[in-house]
Amino acid sequence: MVPNRTKKVFGVLYSINSDELKRLNQLEARMRYSVEKRRIDVASIGVAEAIVYIGDGGDMSIRPTDEYRKFIMTGASENELPGEYVGELEQAMSASVRS
Repeated sequence: MVPNRTKKVFGVLYSINSDELKRLNQLEARMRYSVEKRRIDVASIGVAEAIVYIGDGGDMSIRPTDEYRKFIMTGASENELPGEYVGELEQAMSASVRS
């Protein structure tokens, strides 16, 4: 996520164990995101507490790997996120291709 008060962030909420969380934190740390616990509004269940990873939105040297981009785009499609949002996500991911 990148802070922006005018946009919504869509995603998938997973329940994971502490070992999985540790591994996820290690992977996300490579992207230098900050990690926060937040209460978020989940369409299917209401408000839930979640761990979120926040990017600063400005450092273009922080680029996702091809594997990460594929993982994110596959998950967005499989979980039927809104088409317009998936298009924006794909465009953002493509704009940050690693050289």
